[in-house]
Amino acid sequence: MVDQLEAYLRAQSSRAFGDVASVSGRTLQPISIGLMTAADNLLAKALREWRSDRARAMRYVDRAIKLPFDDHEQHVPVLAAAGMILYEQLVDEVEAGDDEAWLHAAVAILEKDGPARFVLAEQLRVISEDWEIPAHQKRIIQKAVAPIPPRPPLRDLWDLTPEETRELVAGILEICIAFEDTLWELTGDGEV
Repeated sequence: MVDQLEAYLRAQSSRAFGDVASVSGRTLQPISIGLMTAADNLLAKALREWRSDRARAMRYVDRAIKLPFDDHEQHVPVLAAAGMILYEQLVDEVEAGDDEAWLHAAVAILEKDGPARFVLAEQLRVISEDWEIPAHQKRIIQKAVAPIPPRPPLRDLWDLTPEETRELVAGILEICIAFEDTLWELTGDGEV
């Protein structure tokens, strides 16, 4: 099988433009990594300032929104980074596996209205499908997300205006803060 793949790649590379796809992917990957890193760093700074200086936090968000569309990954870096921050925050608690406080906190936040509520619902759906969590937790998630209709994933939201992007990213960061606060209220642990 490996020999067949190597023969195919040799044949492709000897044709006109045959190796362009693999070369262009390698060329653009560092740019994608740089855009994602920049968006992630700016949003991490925004989260650190969120409680104490919202105006400064939003300036970080605005800078992240100005990052260009990632042609290689085909997504808006600030939206991808915001979704990943929320996902990682949830997964960190799932992996801790100490109790169900993470789930109760997420469900409590999901019951509130907000521009990014669908993002939290989608992240919970992903956790329910991809992570080995107890069946009763999966049922809790399914019941909690059922009233929230699925929307296109963040990576497919290319056509949002800067104002819509700003509102959505701020909503996701607000969920991150609310999750941390609610988790702390439920457990008495955490950093606020």
